[in-house]
Amino acid sequence: SVFTPNADGINDTWEIYGMGFYNNVDLQVFNRWGQMVYESEGEYVPWDGVSKLNDNNQEIATYYYVINLNIDDKTYNGSVTIKR
Repeated sequence: SVFTPNADGINDTWEIYGMGFYNNVDLQVFNRWGQMVYESEGEYVPWDGVSKLNDNNQEIATYYYVINLNIDDKTYNGSVTIKR
């Protein structure tokens, strides 16, 4: 749950293994103030640490995610940390 998006080719994206088995995934990532900084709908796209709202690199911090696989009423949540 830690990734290092520093363009060194190692661990540059937050990849959730097994997500490729689902074709209608909703993933949202929020900063500590509750602002959504990333969203992926449909086919899962790994997060590269860039905010989709303003196209800026996100700071070193812990972020909170919500995942809905859209196969039942369950949602999954937790945290992911960016370290540069």
